[in-house]
Amino acid sequence: MARFCDRACDAAFAARELTLDRTARARFFRVMQQRIRDEAVLLPLVDDEEYIATNPALQNIRPNMLYDYGNGDRWDVIRR
Repeated sequence: MARFCDRACDAAFAARELTLDRTARARFFRVMQQRIRDEAVLLPLVDDEEYIATNPALQNIRPNMLYDYGNGDRWDVIRR
């Protein structure tokens, strides 16, 4: 998983590559899953490549990964 750093998870990932024993591999995967769960890692299931274009007069727009227009109450239009 990109950008997730955890020594226990990395060690389990490396160790599972060194064995063909299904039981041992399952144990290493379980360690990895528990570490990800314990660290409350956000694992996006969809990578939506979306772009938002706005007029430069629109100020304070802050799109984020969950809500494109989540801070609409803070928007302002600058009149020039």
